[in-house]
Amino acid sequence: MASKKQSQYDIFISYRHDGGFETAKMVQEKLKSLGYRVFLDFEELRTGKFNEKLYEVIMECKDFVVIMSPGGLDRCQYPDDWLRLEVMHALENKRNIIPIMLRNFTWPDTMPSGMEELKFMNGLSASDEFFDAYIKRLVSYMKSSPSILRKFKRLWVILVVFVTVITSFVFFYSRYESQRQLEQVSNAVIGDMGLKMARLNAELDGVTEASKKWAAFYHLMIMPGDETYKSQEKLSFIQYITYREEQLQHVDYRSPLTDHYLKVLSGSKIPLEDVQAFYSTANHLFFEEVAGYYSSLKSFANMPVQGWSAQTIEMMFLRERMVALNGEVLYYNILELLSDMPEASRQVYNRFSSQLTHFPSTPKMGKEEARSAAEKSMNMYQQALNEYAALTGQANKEVKELEKDVESLALKKQKVDVLKEELATVDLRLSQSKANLLKKCQPVPDDDEWMIWGKMSRLLSAKMNKHALEVLTAFEKKMKSKGENVYVYTKAVKLFIDKNLWHDYDGGMVAIGFENDQPHSCMKPGDIVVKVNGKTCNNLKSMNALRKEFGKNAPVTVLRLTSSGSFETVILTFHENDPRAAYLDLLASDDN
Repeated sequence: MASKKQSQYDIFISYRHDGGFETAKMVQEKLKSLGYRVFLDFEELRTGKFNEKLYEVIMECKDFVVIMSPGGLDRCQYPDDWLRLEVMHALENKRNIIPIMLRNFTWPDTMPSGMEELKFMNGLSASDEFFDAYIKRLVSYMKSSPSILRKFKRLWVILVVFVTVITSFVFFYSRYESQRQLEQVSNAVIGDMGLKMARLNAELDGVTEASKKWAAFYHLMIMPGDETYKSQEKLSFIQYITYREEQLQHVDYRSPLTDHYLKVLSGSKIPLEDVQAFYSTANHLFFEEVAGYYSSLKSFANMPVQGWSAQTIEMMFLRERMVALNGEVLYYNILELLSDMPEASRQVYNRFSSQLTHFPSTPKMGKEEARSAAEKSMNMYQQALNEYAALTGQANKEVKELEKDVESLALKKQKVDVLKEELATVDLRLSQSKANLLKKCQPVPDDDEWMIWGKMSRLLSAKMNKHALEVLTAFEKKMKSKGENVYVYTKAVKLFIDKNLWHDYDGGMVAIGFENDQPHSCMKPGDIVVKVNGKTCNNLKSMNALRKEFGKNAPVTVLRLTSSGSFETVILTFHENDPRAAYLDLLASDDN
């Protein structure tokens, strides 16, 4: 005779997943702790047919607890509703049914068919505040009895866990204490680095401002103008750079790395040598780079303008670029260190990150990403350094060639005196040349208008803007006496000269009219042609060559005088049926 199957559960808990799960789970855990065997269908994976599995478990259990969540009986009107099936099976098989009513649950006026008896079962209201009390009341309604052995087993497990916790406490506490100390040290170090990066960022503000002042000073000094005013601006610029140099004397290079900090960091995954390198080398090198930049600016400012070359501005641009890249390398190195620090250290760093306006915003950059970014900035720094070295080498080569010339002439004076003497000689020759050119280019009554224009263009080529404008006025008078309206284009030429745009574009040519006075599809008298297909066009000869190279429909860039008295850049495309235009070169060509 087959033996009766042993029961696995004492209590079956039925509930709606939406609204009743939390209470069902809490009741299950509490009853388990009291020694009861409790079935919760969400926890016990169902296999086989739904009804067969659940019906077998319901039959095993003496007690059937049903969690009544708000609206929980609404779907029980449907015959295949799973909650209805469970309750109906419990009713039909006379299980001890105990309803637990959750807050806001109310019995419907009309119960689902066949479930009317459920409303009159001994039930109780759930209470989070008096949970133990209503569990005690629930147990009083049940027919099942807890197993003493299961209660003892549970207590034994608790005891084993407790002993394990106690025996492990010292180990975990020591680890916790080590982690706590590491967090404190990391927070202090990254906080100090953040302050130093904020100071570094402020210095980059100063470098940017100095660069702008240098560009303005450079352009002022190379253009003709009031020499007294230039001297005042030179003094003002040098005083500003001196001020910036004095600010560098107040940079805080102190390191917070005490013996205790070093000991804590050495036992962590944070690379101690990188932390030490920041304080001993990297931070110093950045401000030394800045000091070198300021020193170069001051040296060039003290040098006569005639000693400047086209490389001067490029060298200063590279020095500024090297300063910025040096700062970037430091920035990414700190982010790499931060990736090995506790998460709390990132929160400390975030207090300073908004102040680092010269660096890209990186909410949370990983170790490899930060290392890659640092290497990229370092490679760019090396490239800029190589370019700067090449320019410096060329300048040194020029100096050596000058020294050879001095030696060949057997000059015994010191180099500075020789340079001054040669500079004075060149300046005298230049002044004499300009005086001779001015004399030759003075308009005379016999000059026709085109001869006068040629004299104006030669003066402009010699950077004698003031005199070129005077001759241009003579051209206007000559043309006016012939009834020609030249102001439509001479007005644009005057502004072109006043703004020194001939220097920026290396010349250009002005449209003065069109064949048979026909209208042009896009060009206007007074338009100054400066580029064809994006390439500089400094005279009619180069324009024709470029249009031949790129085609007659190649885009032509012109400067057009607006009604507000300024230039706008316009790109034109000529058509086949456009009339031919007449142009005048603004600068005298070499073959004129």
